[in-house]
Amino acid sequence: MILPHFLITTDPTSATHQDSHCNSLNQSGFTLIEVVASMVVLAIALTTLVGIQSNYVEAYLAEESRSSAAMYAQYILSSIEVQPEPPDSGQTSGSLESYLKKLGFFDADFSEEDVGGLEGWNYKVDSSNFPLPGLEGDMLRKILLTISWGPSELEQFDIVYYMKNPPKL
Repeated sequence: MILPHFLITTDPTSATHQDSHCNSLNQSGFTLIEVVASMVVLAIALTTLVGIQSNYVEAYLAEESRSSAAMYAQYILSSIEVQPEPPDSGQTSGSLESYLKKLGFFDADFSEEDVGGLEGWNYKVDSSNFPLPGLEGDMLRKILLTISWGPSELEQFDIVYYMKNPPKL
């Protein structure tokens, strides 16, 4: 069924032009191709936004782990610093959770759920004498502390700390 189409014009000489428009359909709306094309563009845009959001979540989690590692490192170094003797030369390593428990990091207010986030976290303390040029003896002890929470180098936090060796008698 063809619907009539009326063209209003003020020019009486355009009657033939008016008749040619009356036979054509002037429908408003979208064709199927336009709808499909807009859906494809929308799908691409939404996929891109989801990918960007995923990257932000990964970056947030990585920074959260680095911040936690820095806090644990600060606690470990503080506990090393207050000891009367610096650690012996050598390397110690193991589970970060058990080391922090040994140092008294977790008090009675922590539950098992609070500690559970440290599964797979490890520490390594590498202690060595650090000679100063022009001075006799080993005046400083170099302590390299590494805290890791995954296999990648991006999933570890390293800090170097120097402390004075006690005088040898």
